[in-house]
Amino acid sequence: MSGQDIRSALQLFNAAQPSGELVKDNREILVETGTYLASAADVTLDYFPGFAPLTGASGKAEFRNASVGATLAAGNVSGLGLQRGSFHMQDYKRPVFEITG
Repeated sequence: MSGQDIRSALQLFNAAQPSGELVKDNREILVETGTYLASAADVTLDYFPGFAPLTGASGKAEFRNASVGATLAAGNVSGLGLQRGSFHMQDYKRPVFEITG
């Protein structure tokens, strides 16, 4: 499999479908649904007041309609180095978190 094959597959996978638009103050914002994959390095996630943030994180996230999942490759919480972990939330409306690591 070539790099171009992978790129083409990701572009196809990241395709979104128009779902409507939001209109306010004479501005229109297109709303799309679908699956979106992202990867990042050296990210800080300050997810809840009073909790130590995740720093220096790298990994991949998948946003699919009302759900989100992420795979952590590395990171740090309060001086504790993390080498792997995962997170999944099935529905933003009913937030139940599944965290492994």
